[in-house]
Amino acid sequence: MTFWSSLSSSADSDRDGTVDLDEWLAYWQVALESDARYEEEVEAITDHLFTVFDTDEDGEIGPDEFVNFYGVFGLGANLARSVFVELDANNDGIISREELLEVGRQFYRSDDPGSPGNMLFGPYGV
Repeated sequence: MTFWSSLSSSADSDRDGTVDLDEWLAYWQVALESDARYEEEVEAITDHLFTVFDTDEDGEIGPDEFVNFYGVFGLGANLARSVFVELDANNDGIISREELLEVGRQFYRSDDPGSPGNMLFGPYGV
């Protein structure tokens, strides 16, 4: 909740205590276009996601941890395992913090529709 409170206060431009769609989209527009803001806010989100993924706190995201995370979004274990393989850039069977940060950069900033990072939260159309 602390994380959401911080994020929502950044996005609530009219300071009415709510974030409407226009404010949310404007927030992301600025956060993604500014390198400094991206590093400060978006990479912080991705880093936080790593902490959430890494349930055994060993500094790595293994396939089972990734499957559990994907389950939160209602996506199946088989799909999660196939996406995990795509996101494991060096094919060592884990996703490191650095790999996840790169995947986050691809998801948020890449213009390449074939970038593996586009599958971070599941493939489109699933």
